[in-house]
Amino acid sequence: MKIIDITNTEFIPYKTNLLQQTSDISPFYQPINVQYYRDYFERTDDDLSFIIELGKAGLLLVLVSKPINGVCDYFGLPVKLVWQPGLTIKQQKGALKVAYKQLDKITDEHQAVIRYEETLSGQVSAFCRRLLSKKVLPSTQYQQVIDLTWPEDQLLSDMRKIYRANVRWGEANMTYRLLTANNIKPNEIEDFRQLHIEVAGKETRSANSWALQQQMIERGEGFAIYGYLEDRLVATGLFVYNQHTCYYGVGAYARDLFDKSISHALVWRGILQAKALGCTQMKMGDAHFGQIVKPDGQLPNDKDITISHFKQGFGGELVAILTF
Repeated sequence: MKIIDITNTEFIPYKTNLLQQTSDISPFYQPINVQYYRDYFERTDDDLSFIIELGKAGLLLVLVSKPINGVCDYFGLPVKLVWQPGLTIKQQKGALKVAYKQLDKITDEHQAVIRYEETLSGQVSAFCRRLLSKKVLPSTQYQQVIDLTWPEDQLLSDMRKIYRANVRWGEANMTYRLLTANNIKPNEIEDFRQLHIEVAGKETRSANSWALQQQMIERGEGFAIYGYLEDRLVATGLFVYNQHTCYYGVGAYARDLFDKSISHALVWRGILQAKALGCTQMKMGDAHFGQIVKPDGQLPNDKDITISHFKQGFGGELVAILTF
């Protein structure tokens, strides 16, 4: 087995193939999304990702960047291991042995610790066990996940009762526009950006990050929904997705209309669009509770709790995640 890094011409084909075959990866790891996070977190550090190759086949992709401030992650996202499906136990063990050696080299050189996440769904992975054996102790986080294989009527009935009424209000009183790779116009994300600035009271991130989100839609890595009340843009939502998972990324809703149900039908339409695209799950984001610390070690504030409560109203289940 040998290591293929990003300087090797074989890296991109191997990476593309492995990402296309896996069902166990967030849409955040797609190319434009990664560029977005690099811009959002102002990351100019090196991409140290590598692939373990055997016999002209990529067995394992490890997504990792140069450690910053003692933390080894992937441009603000957790380090990710992407496996070739159908490997034997011997192949998996061999690939992990090589990957461990390379990751130890990276972390030892920079005196860093790994940032890693794993969904709890039975026994933990070998990589997780290794972190535990090295006395890297995780915290438990929670995420709200909706099963999109359910029929539409079952998804609707799983929502809070008041949310179902709010969806009906939105459908009756608002109009909506779905932005996809097929119909988005140049710089159309600017309307979203301006509403976000209006709601936040200031510009919270760079214009380039918005341009990257326009590219997400143009390249089929995301879609947006715009909601109008009496021809005024009052609600916007961006959803990122891959062939398996959709994630409710960011929304902006006119503050002077918070007494009206301008957000619920928009999110509901996002859920239905993800289902129509063939996604099997909708991830609504982190679910925060009272005294349970967030991954950054801080307690959730009132805004975190409010947003979490809003998202949980759309139904689904709480999934536990080990965060190292």
